[in-house]
Amino acid sequence: MNKVVVYASRYGTSKQYAHEIGKKKNIPVYSSKDFPNNLFDIEEIIYVGATYMGKILDLRKFIKKQAALHSKLIIISVGIYSPENLKTYYLIDKKTKSSIEKTNLILKKVYYLSGKLDIKNLSFKHKFLINLLYKNAKKKDLIELTKNELDIINAYEQTSDFRLSKLEKLMSEL
Repeated sequence: MNKVVVYASRYGTSKQYAHEIGKKKNIPVYSSKDFPNNLFDIEEIIYVGATYMGKILDLRKFIKKQAALHSKLIIISVGIYSPENLKTYYLIDKKTKSSIEKTNLILKKVYYLSGKLDIKNLSFKHKFLINLLYKNAKKKDLIELTKNELDIINAYEQTSDFRLSKLEKLMSEL
């Protein structure tokens, strides 16, 4: 089967996941910005993208450019919000399906992996926003916290280095 991995990453976690998938599955890996326009015989595309505010980074642009391909599409959303949060899952799923509607691409599955929050490497805007969300969440009692606020606190206070354990579980399905 002719497969490729494509990624869009702002701070590196999606890129790291994409390269790990490519290495383990022995398939080529491309940045969404550097994806060649002359690949027409691709049967399956695994798109790994950072997720911000319910949108997967550069996915719409990529789909628009590759709309003529008759490929299966697997999407891996990478973010700090938990995929167990049904509201987050629904929002990403809905936006993804609407992006693909008028294309030849066939959505096979959407997966969710945890991102890594590295505060020191964030842009000023993202650092400000995350710090604000974190500080507001920390002021609340545990019982008052929403799932998203818990996710922000967990991501912010995560002290362990980036781990690929959830990716290992996913690899057998790809």
